[in-house]
Amino acid sequence: MAFWFPSDLAERLAAVKPREVLETAAGTGALTRAVASRLSAEARIVATDLNQPMLDRAAAIQPHDERIEWLRADALALPADAFAFERGSGAPAR
Repeated sequence: MAFWFPSDLAERLAAVKPREVLETAAGTGALTRAVASRLSAEARIVATDLNQPMLDRAAAIQPHDERIEWLRADALALPADAFAFERGSGAPAR
């Protein structure tokens, strides 16, 4: 049985109905798009990557969605308020 990682992870994340999601190493946004399509209109997604051109590409591919914030950030040096999220892809849930 084959599965597509972003789709599988997005389904699992959507099942817990998070209000906020922090994604690290978002790259070109494949997971971000999959998650956004499954979360409620009230959900907030902060998609981070160290590489600004990757985020620029992700934002260009993703239709405008006010729930998504594209943020250049080092996953190993996130600001303290980044850990206020309920769930994160690539970061421990608290």
